[in-house]
Amino acid sequence: LLALPRVAGDASARFGHLIGFALWLGGTAAMLATAPDDARRVLPFLWLGMALQVVTGAYQMLTWTPFTLVPYHSLLSLMEHFRFVFPYTLLLTAKLGLAGLSLLGTVGLTLASRGATGSHSTGWGRRFGWLNFALGLVLAYVAVALLLVHEGIDHAL
Repeated sequence: LLALPRVAGDASARFGHLIGFALWLGGTAAMLATAPDDARRVLPFLWLGMALQVVTGAYQMLTWTPFTLVPYHSLLSLMEHFRFVFPYTLLLTAKLGLAGLSLLGTVGLTLASRGATGSHSTGWGRRFGWLNFALGLVLAYVAVALLLVHEGIDHAL
Protein backbone atom coordinates (compact mmCIF):
# COMPACT_ATOMS: atom_id res chain seq x y z
CA LEU A 1 0.00 0.00 0.00
CA LEU A 2 2.84 2.43 0.67
CA ALA A 3 3.67 2.39 -3.05
CA LEU A 4 0.50 4.44 -3.62
CA PRO A 5 1.36 8.15 -3.38
CA ARG A 6 -1.79 9.06 -1.43
CA VAL A 7 -1.24 6.31 1.15
CA ALA A 8 2.45 7.19 1.53
CA GLY A 9 1.57 10.87 1.96
CA ASP A 10 -1.09 10.13 4.58
CA ALA A 11 1.19 7.78 6.51
CA SER A 12 4.07 10.27 6.37
CA ALA A 13 1.82 13.07 7.57
CA ARG A 14 0.55 11.03 10.52
CA PHE A 15 4.05 9.97 11.48
CA GLY A 16 5.34 13.53 11.09
CA HIS A 17 2.50 14.83 13.25
CA LEU A 18 3.42 12.38 16.02
CA ILE A 19 7.11 13.26 15.75
CA GLY A 20 6.24 16.97 15.88
CA PHE A 21 4.12 16.43 18.98
CA ALA A 22 6.91 14.42 20.61
CA LEU A 23 9.45 17.16 19.86
CA TRP A 24 7.14 19.85 21.17
CA LEU A 25 6.01 18.08 24.36
CA GLY A 26 9.45 16.60 24.99
CA GLY A 27 11.02 20.00 24.46
CA THR A 28 8.62 21.51 26.95
CA ALA A 29 9.47 18.83 29.50
CA ALA A 30 13.19 19.37 28.85
CA MET A 31 12.78 23.10 29.45
CA LEU A 32 11.12 22.34 32.78
CA ALA A 33 13.90 19.91 33.74
CA THR A 34 16.84 22.17 32.93
CA ALA A 35 18.14 25.34 34.48
CA PRO A 36 16.46 28.48 33.08
CA ASP A 37 19.65 29.72 31.43
CA ASP A 38 20.18 26.34 29.71
CA ALA A 39 16.54 26.03 28.63
CA ARG A 40 17.10 28.33 25.65
CA ARG A 41 19.00 25.56 23.88
CA VAL A 42 15.80 23.51 23.66
CA LEU A 43 13.80 26.23 21.86
CA PRO A 44 14.77 25.15 18.31
CA PHE A 45 13.41 21.65 18.98
CA LEU A 46 10.23 23.14 20.38
CA TRP A 47 9.68 25.24 17.26
CA LEU A 48 10.68 22.41 14.92
CA GLY A 49 8.03 20.26 16.54
CA MET A 50 5.46 23.04 16.28
CA ALA A 51 6.28 23.61 12.59
CA LEU A 52 5.97 19.89 11.85
CA GLN A 53 2.60 19.81 13.55
CA VAL A 54 1.29 22.82 11.65
CA VAL A 55 2.38 21.50 8.25
CA THR A 56 1.27 17.90 8.77
CA GLY A 57 -1.91 18.98 10.54
CA ALA A 58 -2.92 21.20 7.63
CA TYR A 59 -2.23 18.33 5.21
CA GLN A 60 -4.35 15.96 7.27
CA MET A 61 -7.20 18.46 7.53
CA LEU A 62 -7.33 18.59 3.75
CA THR A 63 -6.93 14.89 3.03
CA TRP A 64 -7.68 12.69 6.02
CA THR A 65 -11.27 13.07 7.08
CA PRO A 66 -13.95 10.41 7.21
CA PHE A 67 -16.40 12.71 5.47
CA THR A 68 -16.32 14.25 2.02
CA LEU A 69 -16.17 17.68 3.61
CA VAL A 70 -14.13 18.67 6.64
CA PRO A 71 -16.73 19.03 9.42
CA TYR A 72 -16.48 22.70 10.26
CA HIS A 73 -19.38 24.30 12.11
CA SER A 74 -20.41 26.17 8.98
CA LEU A 75 -20.85 22.88 7.08
CA LEU A 76 -22.83 20.97 9.71
CA SER A 77 -26.19 21.57 8.05
CA LEU A 78 -24.90 19.87 4.90
CA MET A 79 -23.66 16.89 6.88
CA GLU A 80 -26.38 16.29 9.45
CA HIS A 81 -27.38 12.97 7.87
CA PHE A 82 -23.98 11.47 8.79
CA ARG A 83 -23.61 9.51 11.98
CA PHE A 84 -21.18 10.90 14.61
CA VAL A 85 -20.70 14.22 12.78
CA PHE A 86 -21.53 16.31 15.87
CA PRO A 87 -19.12 14.57 18.31
CA TYR A 88 -16.45 14.60 15.63
CA THR A 89 -16.91 18.33 15.03
CA LEU A 90 -16.92 19.06 18.75
CA LEU A 91 -13.69 17.12 19.31
CA LEU A 92 -12.06 18.61 16.21
CA THR A 93 -12.93 22.12 17.40
CA ALA A 94 -11.56 21.35 20.87
CA LYS A 95 -8.35 19.97 19.38
CA LEU A 96 -7.83 22.99 17.14
CA GLY A 97 -8.56 25.35 20.02
CA LEU A 98 -6.06 23.56 22.26
CA ALA A 99 -3.52 23.63 19.43
CA GLY A 100 -3.96 27.40 19.15
CA LEU A 101 -3.49 27.77 22.90
CA SER A 102 -0.36 25.63 22.77
CA LEU A 103 1.02 27.86 20.03
CA LEU A 104 0.39 30.91 22.20
CA GLY A 105 1.94 29.12 25.17
CA THR A 106 5.01 28.30 23.08
CA VAL A 107 5.33 31.93 22.05
CA GLY A 108 5.07 32.92 25.71
CA LEU A 109 7.63 30.32 26.71
CA THR A 110 9.99 31.58 24.02
CA LEU A 111 9.61 35.20 25.07
CA ALA A 112 10.02 34.32 28.74
CA SER A 113 13.15 32.26 28.16
CA ARG A 114 14.78 34.78 25.81
CA GLY A 115 13.71 37.96 27.59
CA ALA A 116 14.96 38.21 31.13
CA THR A 117 17.78 36.39 32.85
CA GLY A 118 18.16 35.23 36.40
CA SER A 119 15.33 34.74 38.87
CA HIS A 120 12.81 36.86 36.94
CA SER A 121 12.88 34.52 33.93
CA THR A 122 12.45 31.45 36.10
CA GLY A 123 8.96 32.38 37.21
CA TRP A 124 7.45 33.16 33.82
CA GLY A 125 9.41 30.46 32.03
CA ARG A 126 8.22 27.82 34.49
CA ARG A 127 4.64 29.04 34.31
CA PHE A 128 4.54 28.87 30.53
CA GLY A 129 6.36 25.54 30.64
CA TRP A 130 3.78 23.99 32.96
CA LEU A 131 0.97 25.54 30.94
CA ASN A 132 2.37 24.02 27.74
CA PHE A 133 2.89 20.66 29.39
CA ALA A 134 -0.66 20.55 30.77
CA LEU A 135 -2.04 21.67 27.39
CA GLY A 136 -0.04 18.92 25.72
CA LEU A 137 -1.52 16.24 27.95
CA VAL A 138 -5.07 17.50 27.41
CA LEU A 139 -4.39 17.81 23.68
CA ALA A 140 -3.19 14.19 23.54
CA TYR A 141 -6.33 13.04 25.36
CA VAL A 142 -8.63 14.93 22.97
CA ALA A 143 -6.65 13.67 19.95
CA VAL A 144 -7.11 10.05 21.06
CA ALA A 145 -10.84 10.65 21.60
CA LEU A 146 -11.04 12.19 18.12
CA LEU A 147 -9.22 9.19 16.67
CA LEU A 148 -11.66 6.79 18.35
CA VAL A 149 -14.65 8.69 16.95
CA HIS A 150 -12.94 8.76 13.56
CA GLU A 151 -12.52 4.99 13.62
CA GLY A 152 -16.15 4.59 14.69
CA ILE A 153 -17.24 6.69 11.71
CA ASP A 154 -15.08 4.66 9.32
CA HIS A 155 -16.68 1.44 10.53
CA ALA A 156 -20.20 2.89 10.55
CA LEU A 157 -19.88 4.12 6.95
